[in-house]
Amino acid sequence: MGKTITEELKLYNGEVTIVFYPNSHIFKVDGQKVISVTQATKHLDKAGILMAWATKLARESLIGKIERGEKISIPDVVVACGLHRAFKQEAADKGRLVHDYCEQHIKFILGQADAKPTMPEETQVANGALAFLKWEKENDVEWIQSEQKIYSRKYEYCGILDAKAKIRGNKKLFTTIDFKTGNGVYNDQKYQVSAYEKADIEETGDKYTDYRLLLRFDKETAEFEEHELMDCDKDFTAFLGGLAIEKRERELKNQLKKKIKLAF
Repeated sequence: MGKTITEELKLYNGEVTIVFYPNSHIFKVDGQKVISVTQATKHLDKAGILMAWATKLARESLIGKIERGEKISIPDVVVACGLHRAFKQEAADKGRLVHDYCEQHIKFILGQADAKPTMPEETQVANGALAFLKWEKENDVEWIQSEQKIYSRKYEYCGILDAKAKIRGNKKLFTTIDFKTGNGVYNDQKYQVSAYEKADIEETGDKYTDYRLLLRFDKETAEFEEHELMDCDKDFTAFLGGLAIEKRERELKNQLKKKIKLAF
């Protein structure tokens, strides 16, 4: 068994201690697990999109074998039906590496790292990094923070804010930024950004303009997409709905565990 890696930090002027477990992405406050921002939004239904994509992967794999004159075996069907899991994990791993590059680049600029990160060798990861650098070059960016752990005492959730910056030339607007590397931008991501900003304001007292960004870095084209999010309060109301569902789901799960334990 390897040693458990943890990060401990103080928030709210030292009044709150958060322990973060990077390998499992678990947050604890006062020894108790706290719901993360991504967990609070996981109940949004993406089944239609995911099913269509999974079916497409399986179909293309099997049709490819037929067109090559190959016989299709039962193992071939099993593999084809599981392709979406392998592709999803691969995409997540590459996305994490793009995030790591962005984090190290920003921390170097802020004087929190000794050296600039080297350009990744893997093509898709490099494309994501290049898209990030292109966005930075095309904007007057003054980085403030990278990978900031947040916690809302009022609503009891944790998360990691990708970046804070001042951008837009002479306007120098304070901006909350979330990096994405998937194939699209979805509503749950908007709700997540509002949650990061609200918790940050609650803890630090910093005031922002009504300006948040979802930046999507395309791993195929090395281009970026900039999505400005305007309705923070509405997005946060939606986030709180997801948070309430996740809390209730956990309560019901714990109740069931207690019943099973008593039964035996």
